Amino acid sequence: MEATPSFDVFIRNYDDGKPLITLTVKGTMTIASLKKTFAELCKCILLTTYDCLDSEVFYPEKQLYWQGGIALKRDYMTLNDYDVKPGDTLYVQDRGTQVSYRLAQILINIGPVISFTMFWAYRLEIYSFCLGENNVGDEEYLVNFKPTLAQDVAIKMALCHFMKRILECTFVHFYSKPTKSLSNLVLELGYFWLFFGTVVPFYLFHPHY
Repeated sequence: MEATPSFDVFIRNYDDGKPLITLTVKGTMTIASLKKTFAELCKCILLTTYDCLDSEVFYPEKQLYWQGGIALKRDYMTLNDYDVKPGDTLYVQDRGTQVSYRLAQILINIGPVISFTMFWAYRLEIYSFCLGENNVGDEEYLVNFKPTLAQDVAIKMALCHFMKRILECTFVHFYSKPTKSLSNLVLELGYFWLFFGTVVPFYLFHPHY
């Protein structure tokens, strides 16, 4: 069987286009291997050459490669899959602080489980605080609260749905991306925790609705 030929690719900094290093690779090399190779071979060289370069870019999880405006996102794909040829230039981008993708999905889905449970268990304290003087006549309703059919079905569906997703994230799903950026995680947490996790149960158990 004929050996896969090696060839050189040029690595530049994504932000300023500054040349960093030349790597000898093979077309069968995966993007994950490329990241690891860059991290292992270039850290000492680049830190002594470019004092201003953030050393954390050398962590494989923080690297994102670009070629001709196309992001090489999938770690399991090879350079051949992305049509990288000898002499091509790849740009490495620092993706910022990263969080495990699996952990991120668990954190996203656990929010509504907590918020629905809190609104159910502490509805008297929550609505007494929110309604203030308008709470007159509602306290008896809150103390002797009996969920309607819609409320009962809604909380059971929400808890079952998100607990199922947590179990799937933990034991079932395989993620093609190893990490998620912290900025994207914050946006998704804002939606699931604050919007769905707070607005929906607030009006679901509200005594005036």
